[in-house]
Parts: sequence; C-alpha cells; structure tokens
Amino acid sequence: MAITFRPYEDNKRRVKEVVQTINKLKTRESVVVICPSWLDLGFVYYYNQGYFKDYKNLKRNFKTLFFFNVLPLPDFLISEDFISCFSGI
Repeated sequence: MAITFRPYEDNKRRVKEVVQTINKLKTRESVVVICPSWLDLGFVYYYNQGYFKDYKNLKRNFKTLFFFNVLPLPDFLISEDFISCFSGI
C-alpha cells in the first residue's frame, strides 16, 4: 500500500484573494453568489469574523449583504431570493 500526502499542495481556492477582490469591487448594488454552497463558511471566515462566529445566522447575515450561497447555480438564478434583489429596479 502506498499513500502520498502533500501538505503544501495548493487547492486553488484562494479564498483570501477572492475576499480581497470582492472587498475592492463590491458596491451597494452588487450581488455576490458563492457557488458551491459549501464554500460559505470558508469565505465568511475571511470576509467577516463576526459573521463566522455567528454561523447559526449566516444565511440571514448573507442576505443583508446580498450574498447568496447556492448549489446548483441554475436553480438559484430563478429563486425568489435572487429575484427579490432586483424588485426595485
């Protein structure tokens, strides 16, 4: 039996860099979609430590920022949560 392990292998998620980019580009009118949905906790850890610690209210906190974690993406694009973002436009 052979096992390989590379603890320094890049998983190419680069969550810190994604959060930095979102912080730089996001406006009050922006909608941020996190897909797949299981990246939400990793994302919010770097975006807002307070939201990370309050993980039980993560979905509510994300909605106040117009952040949505979804899986799969096509279902989200027709969801009421997404469509409601544009109701005032």
